[in-house]
Amino acid sequence: MAPLWPPSTSKATTRARSSSNIEAEALSVTIESLATEYGIEVEGAEHASKAKPVSATIQGSLKEILARLLKNWNHIIVSDPDDPDRMEKIIILNDDQVSRSPAAKAPPPPASPEIP
Repeated sequence: MAPLWPPSTSKATTRARSSSNIEAEALSVTIESLATEYGIEVEGAEHASKAKPVSATIQGSLKEILARLLKNWNHIIVSDPDDPDRMEKIIILNDDQVSRSPAAKAPPPPASPEIP
């Protein structure tokens, strides 16, 4: 994967804007590459390993690009408390589609009581 932004010496800033082409690359590889290059910790990358390969031209800030890549995944992007424009960690919880299984539907409302 070609770098999306010029590497920084500290945590990745969410304000940097750029674009890049990603062609047939596993989502987990894309996320891990970004994390390594920009000093962002990643938890749960193993969940993204079951995703289909990513092919896209992506534009925007680092935060916008990560949000787009992870749009179908339950995830958290943790910012530096002293500088909200710097990312510290990405946590991938699971595939959003998995969490919406038919068993997760709400039960039907209770029946109305009969009035004699």
